[in-house]
Amino acid sequence: MEGILNAVDTFDRAVVDWIQANLQWDWLTAAMNIVTDKVYWYLPLAALLIFFIIKGGRLRAAAILFLPLILLSDSGTAKLLKPLFGRPRPLGHGGLSLPSVHAANAFAVATLLSHFVRKLPFSIFAFVMAALVAYSRVHLGVHYPTDVLAGAAVGIADAIIVIVIYLIFREWLENTVPWLFPRISEEE
Repeated sequence: MEGILNAVDTFDRAVVDWIQANLQWDWLTAAMNIVTDKVYWYLPLAALLIFFIIKGGRLRAAAILFLPLILLSDSGTAKLLKPLFGRPRPLGHGGLSLPSVHAANAFAVATLLSHFVRKLPFSIFAFVMAALVAYSRVHLGVHYPTDVLAGAAVGIADAIIVIVIYLIFREWLENTVPWLFPRISEEE
C-alpha cells in the first residue's frame, strides 16, 4: 500500500511541477484566478437559482436542494475529510489539500443540476465548468491532481445522496409542502 501511495505522490508532484514550469502564462493564470474565485460564481448561480424557483416544477426542486447539497459538500469536505486525510497543500501553500472543496462543490452542483435539468448540452456545460474549476486549483498550485479527482468523486457522491434522499421523500414533500415542492410529472 505504501508503494501505491508513493507512486501517487510522485505522479501528483510531477504534474504540479510540469504545470508550474510549462503552463504559467499570465493570461491563463489570470483566467484560472477568475474561475477559482467563488465571488465570480455568486451572481450567475443566484440568477440561475432564482430562475429555477420562478420556473417551478423540477427546476424549483433543484434550486431548493442546492442549499443542503452545498452544506453537505462544502462542510463535509472541509470539516470532515480534509482533517481526516491531513495532506498539506503543494508548493508551500498553507492548509490542507485532500480533497479539494472547490472540486467537490463544482461537481456536486453539476451533478444535481444535470439530474434535474435533463438537457444534454446543459449537462455537458455544467461538467466542463466543474472540470475547469478543478483544473484551476491544480494550475494555481493549491491542489494536486488526485485532490481534485477525490473532490470530484466526493461532490458527485454528495449530489447522489441528496437526490436519493429527495426521491425517497418526494411524495411526502409534494403532499406536505406543495408550494415548495410541487408535484412533478415525469415528462417535465
